[in-house]
Amino acid sequence: MKDVYYILGLNVSGFPVTGSNFVNVKEICQDYLGVIPPQGATKGNSIKLKWLKDTFDDVDENASVLEKQASCRAYILRMIGGLLMPDKSNNRVHLKYLSLLGDLQKASQYSWGSAVLASLYRELCLATKPGVMSMGGCALLLQNWAWYRLSCVAPESPNPWIFPLAQRFNSGGLKFSKVPHNDIEGYRKTIDHMMIGSHFSLASINKYHNHRRT
Repeated sequence: MKDVYYILGLNVSGFPVTGSNFVNVKEICQDYLGVIPPQGATKGNSIKLKWLKDTFDDVDENASVLEKQASCRAYILRMIGGLLMPDKSNNRVHLKYLSLLGDLQKASQYSWGSAVLASLYRELCLATKPGVMSMGGCALLLQNWAWYRLSCVAPESPNPWIFPLAQRFNSGGLKFSKVPHNDIEGYRKTIDHMMIGSHFSLASINKYHNHRRT
């Protein structure tokens, strides 16, 4: 759980991220987005990310407070469905999260990091079933966790250890010359031959955390 906080910078304590899987789509969108989406923009209890982007991406500086709040909620929904807790479709987000964004000041008090981790665990479990060819979940978290914990397969990064740690591997300049790249067999062999010290320990990340505090 601590890794989620360091890598993504998301809160891992606070109110639980919960909600009913069954929502009144028209009602919740009208209440929190100020508009009822057209029929083609929804599927079941989910809404298309593209519709959210097309509808709320451009906000006039003279827009009302309610319009700006609606745009903010739409952007957070896109973050949830496109990056933090995507399903395999990667083009929709469940509207159960929208009710948690009603009070935007309170929204930061939810344990989003815990929800992201739980979602990733669930998607990893689903991906182990026979015939499954893809998976959802936060790939950014999974990849960065692997690169920090299994440094023998991580690219060289010229970037500083900045918070959140995902920025270090997502700011360009990565060098893959000493590690397998797009090579499944190469990754397997490298992991099979791991030695003691070929990974970052908790102490390394804790040392980074203590450095931040000073």
